[in-house]
Amino acid sequence: TDNLTDVQLIAELAGLRARSGSVHAEWRQSELSSIHFNGERMLFSDGNQRSIVAGEWDQRVFTAPRFQIGITPELWASANSKDQNRIYFNPSQDFSFGSSATANWVTWRHYDRSLLQRFTVFGAPYWEENYGTHGAFSGDYTQLWKVSRRLGLIGKFAWHGQPYDGIRQPYTDLSFGLTWGDQ
Repeated sequence: TDNLTDVQLIAELAGLRARSGSVHAEWRQSELSSIHFNGERMLFSDGNQRSIVAGEWDQRVFTAPRFQIGITPELWASANSKDQNRIYFNPSQDFSFGSSATANWVTWRHYDRSLLQRFTVFGAPYWEENYGTHGAFSGDYTQLWKVSRRLGLIGKFAWHGQPYDGIRQPYTDLSFGLTWGDQ
């Protein structure tokens, strides 16, 4: 099937498509610790083939009745078969190994209704072939309002400072949405 969410908008507007397949595996020791592995292969309509491998270890390090802190060391690498001269970001090879920390705070709860606030920070060295190593940083703040057992409202503000071709290109993201189902 076509995977539109993984193709950058500039490539999509130029008529490029991608077909992809992925494998996800998780080993969960308990609600406090788990390891995740992801592998993906994307075949672009311009002949480029992208391979991605990623892994992370989620570990809760502090637990209180309404407050938890977790750390997540993670690594990520990708390789592309075509040169970097593409309309979309296409490094020959890149790699990142860093960690994030997340704090979850149940600010208010009354039966099935609640307000959860989440703060996450991430930092990692990011290496891109022909451009060396630079720092990648991000932070986000999320609110999840559970209106009922199944219905929720979510709002998220995020800032990212990711280098592309050796130049830091920070951006912010603001998103809102609805959640439905048992959470």
